Amino acid sequence: MVTTSGPLTKGEVGTFGELSARPNPLGLVVLQVPALEDLLPFLEAKLGRKLTDAELAEHNDRAPSMAVEAEVANHMQAFRRARR
Repeated sequence: MVTTSGPLTKGEVGTFGELSARPNPLGLVVLQVPALEDLLPFLEAKLGRKLTDAELAEHNDRAPSMAVEAEVANHMQAFRRARR
């Protein structure tokens, strides 16, 4: 559940826009799950065109995300890079 005020805590989930707007004194990483770049081909195929900058920003802000420690984010991003 997302708390709309107060500092971000490890394990919180919500949209990228909501989580990334919160104070982050622990230096957590807001990680999109799944990564937006993995969804782009499907979004663009559905529309039959590339997304506009405004559409891309909207999808980025609404992307399901979670707050994790930097080490966890680094491992997840390395895994994502390896499978592409």
